[in-house]
Amino acid sequence: MEVVHTTDWHLGFLHGKHPSPVATLMREISKPCKYARDNGIQHVIVSGDVCHSYVMSPDVQRALYRLADKYADLEFWIIPGNHDYHSKNVTSLEALFETTRRYDNLHIILQPRVEELSGVPFTFLPFPYSDPILKTPSVLVSHLTPAGAKYENGKVATRGTTAIDSEAGYWLNGHLHLAQETNYYNCCGTLYPVRFGMDDVDFGFTHLEFDYSEGELHVSVENRVSTKPKLKMQRVLVRDASEFQALEHDADTLYSLHVAAGVVVPQKQLRTYSNILEIVPEGGRKKKTEKGVVSVQKQIDDSALLENFFATEQVPPDVRAVARQLDSAFRSLLQGKHQMRVYASSGLQGGDE
Repeated sequence: MEVVHTTDWHLGFLHGKHPSPVATLMREISKPCKYARDNGIQHVIVSGDVCHSYVMSPDVQRALYRLADKYADLEFWIIPGNHDYHSKNVTSLEALFETTRRYDNLHIILQPRVEELSGVPFTFLPFPYSDPILKTPSVLVSHLTPAGAKYENGKVATRGTTAIDSEAGYWLNGHLHLAQETNYYNCCGTLYPVRFGMDDVDFGFTHLEFDYSEGELHVSVENRVSTKPKLKMQRVLVRDASEFQALEHDADTLYSLHVAAGVVVPQKQLRTYSNILEIVPEGGRKKKTEKGVVSVQKQIDDSALLENFFATEQVPPDVRAVARQLDSAFRSLLQGKHQMRVYASSGLQGGDE
């Protein structure tokens, strides 16, 4: 039997960052589904982090229903990942689970269970479960990190889980945004960038074939399909003010600008670029003091700015409480997402800069 494996959609992460936050991602999510249909593959495995938060927004929910309707001939097998997860009884997939009776092809798995798909045993282990369950080899779908695997920044996972056991069978893992495989696990990576620093990542999904007979499981990776997404998240080093002119007014190109010391940031001009998500000093949050000591330059988010305002303006406690409640309610509407506003502190001059 054959499957298409995809993972880490992180639906919702573009809210507040893009004018079409759901449609932009669903355009890419449709690619593995279309591939499965075109190649006569019945099963699509989604190994976690369907959403970027444990609260699924209504527009995301509607988009997933439309996906199930459009590809009614496919069987979707979906588990929650760490981003979907709040507790064992609260995940972003709860609402979807309650209404899946209308969709026979949408299988939302919130508790560990074994399913036989076209004669092959699959063990579904939604986050944070890790027990293989079966004593015989199966295909294990999880959102776990194998020790020794690589993150998209090139770092090696040193705190991998012992649940990634080669004797248990073959693992289809989410969580790792970088495509990689060994003889006993496959991580298909993401379909598109979900954070900055993924410039050289090969985005896509995996087509696998399984053969199971008398307790023996044989696996072959048939195809690794690159999606070549339109969405880009670029870190740009700005060493001269003239380089700001080269930035694109393109909603699908999101920028993190790292500005060298002494470069004047033209705030009036950059205010017209809704696709610039952050401006940070060169080198991130660290800079050397005169004595050569490395100090951390703190990123200031909205909640910290609010608390600083309370302290500076000596806002009364009762007013603070109401302001915090309003702030919390607003964040909930945005699925807990808020854009980090980071300012380059060096090289700024007076006036409009």
